[in-house]
Amino acid sequence: MGLVAIVGVLGCEAQPVAVQFFPPDKNNIPIPLVDSAELASNVLVVGNLRSVTVPTFDGSGEAAEPDVLVGWHGWEFWMAMSPYPHGDATFERPSVVVSGNGAIFETPRGGHNPVADDSIQTSDPDLQAVRDTLWLVYRVNTSTQDSLLMRRTGDGTHWLPSQGLNLRGPWASLLSPALIVTDSFRLWTVNAPSGGCRTTASYVERRSSSDGVDWGPPDTVQVGVPGWVVWHIDVTQIEGSYMMLYAAFPTGGTCGAGGTLFLATSADGRVWTSYPRPVLAPNRYLASGIYRSSMELVGNQVELWYSGVNGSIWRLATERLALAELMNRVR
Repeated sequence: MGLVAIVGVLGCEAQPVAVQFFPPDKNNIPIPLVDSAELASNVLVVGNLRSVTVPTFDGSGEAAEPDVLVGWHGWEFWMAMSPYPHGDATFERPSVVVSGNGAIFETPRGGHNPVADDSIQTSDPDLQAVRDTLWLVYRVNTSTQDSLLMRRTGDGTHWLPSQGLNLRGPWASLLSPALIVTDSFRLWTVNAPSGGCRTTASYVERRSSSDGVDWGPPDTVQVGVPGWVVWHIDVTQIEGSYMMLYAAFPTGGTCGAGGTLFLATSADGRVWTSYPRPVLAPNRYLASGIYRSSMELVGNQVELWYSGVNGSIWRLATERLALAELMNRVR
């Protein structure tokens, strides 16, 4: 198409505020011109990406770290996310919203956000259905320690008090929990042992549990590509395989700059194949970096929900494509 359109998003609804045009970046996914008629639906279509709008308790509509669950209690999509206005971590309180189309979300009727209203710092929500109960697992941290908490609900609106998982470690050792529940509980986290957001090395660790509360010792799994530091992850199961989306930043950089999203797959959750080409690199909609993202099977296609930053504005976007097309992109 030869041109790229960017439309800003203000508040909890997408509103066109200013449009600028740039030549496409040959290293990124091509993004065609946006037809202005597409803006009327509050969903901005940019190439393969659709903007995602969410209500946030702070009123900014800026959010990060989406984790999506498909088909639970009458809604097609449930999303956990963290409000993140201009990267202000004091608002990073995991919240839960719902949608019928995967692009425009709302607070469930009778619900209240943030769900994670603990007085200490919270982040990195992960959402999982455990039989007929919804689990929200998230990280809490002080300046010296990480731990994980969860809240549970049977209807999506009335949440039991937070409960600690029996996992604690040094600061930045339990980043981005990713929970999978089958006949047992499996959890992957990122350990950035020195430097946190400026670490030069990180490790993905896997644990198992029979009840989701008491966990065995971690195994380190090999995930990543040379020259990149794994920062945030999410894991799902599609067609019998584990699939991990991981946001990574260039070695020597920081977690908030130049983040790029990669894919790894595994038959057993222990041995992973990491693919060399990105799922999504910084582009004209998420120009400054890609952050934690999520993926689920929807019908016979996969849908991805991305988070990232454009300047200081944090945004969400979604994309739906065939699994074979996704695999061709990353190989």
